[in-house]
Amino acid sequence: MEECQSLETQISKVAGVLTVDMEKAKLLLSSADDNIPIQIHQDLATTYTELNTNFTDVSQMCAAISDSLIQAIESGKVCLELMYQKHLDELDELAGLIQNNSQTSGVDLNTCDVDTLKTLIQQNKETEGNLLKEARLKLDNITFDIQCFISEHTQFLSPAQSSYLLKLLSNTQRAFRDQTETLLTQRSNLNVLLDTRERENQEKSLLERHKEFTAKLEEVCDNLTLTENRLIGHQQQADSAECVTDLQQYQQEHQALQKDVLTNASALNEVITSTKKFLEENRSKLMPDQIAIIESKLDEAKSKAKLINQRAEESRKDLEKVVTTAIKQESEKAAAVERLEESKSKIEGLLDWISNIENQNQRDQDQTDHVNKENGNLPEEPSAKGLIVEDDDANGNALQTTENDSGRDSGGKNDASTELDKQYDRVKARHQEILSQQQDLIMATQSAQALLDKQANMLSPEEKEKLQKNIQELKGRYEASLTQAEQQMKQVQCVQEELKKFQDDCEEFETWLDQAEEGIEELGEPAGSLNILSDKLQCQKSFSEDVISHKGDLRFITISGQKVLDVAKACGVADPLAKNAQVLVDTSGTCSAVKDKLDSAASRYKTLHSQCIQLGNNLRDVVDKYKKYDDSSTDLLKWLNSTEEEGRKQQSEAIAADPQTLQKQLEETKTLQGQMTVHQIAIDTLCKTAESLIASEGDLLSNPEEIQETVDDIVERYDNLSKSVSDRNEKLQITLTRSMSVQDGLDEMMAWMEGVEASVKEKGKIPLDSTSIGDILSKEAALEQDIASRQSSVSAMKVKVKKFVETADPAAAALLQSKMDALSQRFSDACDKHKQKVFQLEQLKEKVEQFETITDKVQQFVLKRSQDLHETDGPGKTFSELSQLMQNTKAEMAEHASDLEKLQTLSRSCLR
Repeated sequence: MEECQSLETQISKVAGVLTVDMEKAKLLLSSADDNIPIQIHQDLATTYTELNTNFTDVSQMCAAISDSLIQAIESGKVCLELMYQKHLDELDELAGLIQNNSQTSGVDLNTCDVDTLKTLIQQNKETEGNLLKEARLKLDNITFDIQCFISEHTQFLSPAQSSYLLKLLSNTQRAFRDQTETLLTQRSNLNVLLDTRERENQEKSLLERHKEFTAKLEEVCDNLTLTENRLIGHQQQADSAECVTDLQQYQQEHQALQKDVLTNASALNEVITSTKKFLEENRSKLMPDQIAIIESKLDEAKSKAKLINQRAEESRKDLEKVVTTAIKQESEKAAAVERLEESKSKIEGLLDWISNIENQNQRDQDQTDHVNKENGNLPEEPSAKGLIVEDDDANGNALQTTENDSGRDSGGKNDASTELDKQYDRVKARHQEILSQQQDLIMATQSAQALLDKQANMLSPEEKEKLQKNIQELKGRYEASLTQAEQQMKQVQCVQEELKKFQDDCEEFETWLDQAEEGIEELGEPAGSLNILSDKLQCQKSFSEDVISHKGDLRFITISGQKVLDVAKACGVADPLAKNAQVLVDTSGTCSAVKDKLDSAASRYKTLHSQCIQLGNNLRDVVDKYKKYDDSSTDLLKWLNSTEEEGRKQQSEAIAADPQTLQKQLEETKTLQGQMTVHQIAIDTLCKTAESLIASEGDLLSNPEEIQETVDDIVERYDNLSKSVSDRNEKLQITLTRSMSVQDGLDEMMAWMEGVEASVKEKGKIPLDSTSIGDILSKEAALEQDIASRQSSVSAMKVKVKKFVETADPAAAALLQSKMDALSQRFSDACDKHKQKVFQLEQLKEKVEQFETITDKVQQFVLKRSQDLHETDGPGKTFSELSQLMQNTKAEMAEHASDLEKLQTLSRSCLR
């Protein structure tokens, strides 16, 4: 501020002197004195104007700085006052926080229980924690801020303000310390009162537990007395029993009574254990008479329990002896009756057994039907039809295998064999069961026949006829069941043999499939060399022939599987309602496993066939594109090396001074520039070929970055060479223009201008394909370079004409100037027309490229879906798969409808 005031003083001093000098200068400028040189007059006018303006600016700037300093001082005072008031507010807020934490609940501590005291202690701790957590941190921060504030702004604060702020801070710190000490004192008092309350509660609880254990022991003694009385009464009733049934009833009641005794003993043991533990823990806290009462009850309960256990055991032993004797007597009476019915029972038992054998199939069938209904399964007719791949030229749209297929195939052989072994074991077990009863049947029939022969007079005619009929029926039905069991064993063995043959054939085919799948994975791995890719293509052709040759193996195992299904079906067919029916042999598991094997093999073969064809297409595509890329890049690199050498040779030659040599150098440079323009198409073709190669399907390339780097390097070298040639051409044009006379230069430029205008106005028929339009654009690019190189020549010619006009004859000068103006206007018009023509061609090329892209996309969709729909005529497709294929085709057709509309719009636009 002082420097600003000093500067204002100096300006005011200079102002007076400067005003006088300015008036004098003004008078001199306004006077028309011819003696003053013009240059001096002009310099004085310039100095007068600048000095007046500068002095006014300095005065205004000094005034503005002074105002800004005054405003800054006022703003600093306001800010200082706000900070001072902020610290006062913070101290007031902190004092309020400490005051809020100091408030305690007005609870009467003499009436508080233990839980209430614990709650109060916890509240005290939380209050102290909140106070230390919130208030201390804020107090420390505020103290530090106030100390820094006072130390930094001492010269701006009055002593009263500093003293008041420090006093208020000291009061706040003192209130925080007092509140902390108060909380500690309160918590100490609460802890002492809590200990007192807990001791009182322990004494009260101990007295209640003593009463509880005494009452439990009294109750146990009463229960023991009741049990003893029941034992005595039950023993008296057992002594007066008259029959075995009554004795068994008394025995059951005695067993129930013993359970009650054991239950009471368990409860007694628990009470005794808990009572002893109570005495051990609290003996020092109980009175002697209290201890004596509990110990006397314990002794009484123990003695009663021991006496009851002894009496119960003695009663049990006596009752068992009585019951055993009575049962023995009853058994001896029934033995005579059983011997009379033995022969008849054996015959009837064997008939029942043979009936159960005959009806076992019906029960198994009912159980199987019930399980199928619960699971929602329906019987399926096993067949292997439709599993053979019929089309060698399939494009790969076959059913896809899953990871579960491989797991199912690996375990299918064991599962099918195990299931069939189980069925064979069931049939064999039935056969063994029938054979095991053969000896019993012979003995029973011989015994029954002997009874008929020796004791026929003891039987009635009806019983005799019935027994004879049962003997004959038993023999006939047994022989029929045994014969059918043997036949069924042979059928199951036949199924096992056919299944073994099928499994061996299928295992061999699956081994080839595993090897083929590994082989196609190896062929599909990326490679970075044209030779390697070509070798893979040849290997793929051999591999494809091998895949097609194994189609006969698939047909062979399908026929073998159908044999298993036919034999299994014949073995599993049985009439559950027929008499002497066979055991129900469930071959559905075997049929399902065989069909799964066939499905898996057919599906894997279809997938392998599709992958092989797809890999061949991808390899052919990549090899073709790689050859084009390799040939194009090799040719371009060779041309670039020779052209760069020629360009360096021309660049090393100095620009000649004579017009003839200069014209020769210009022609050589134009020739080189023409070669550059011609090879622009090759560069674009290389870029597109590399882009198409990198984007090829199948991920068969391992070096896309290397290919892209090679292309980028060629493009960069081409651009650098093109720029250097264009720069030299421009320099040669300018030098040639300067070396010619004005008239010759204009004539040469006019002749060149006519050729340019003819090229710009040329409108031939443009073919509607992106490659041809690209060629046209390359020619236009060459013309654009030529026009750009002539820009500097036209500018140089303008300078030469301007100098010539200043010294030439007016008529000749006017004619030459009109020619130059006409040349400039024609050059400008030609540039504009050429730009417009290039713009239109670029727009047309963009539309044509878009049209070609969409056309390729639609054609690929049509070709792919046509092949998919053609494959639906062959076997191997389920209804759900066909339905899904149609839905997907309809959805994609709806998506491509918009592409067709775009094609129509683009075609109309291109034709216009």
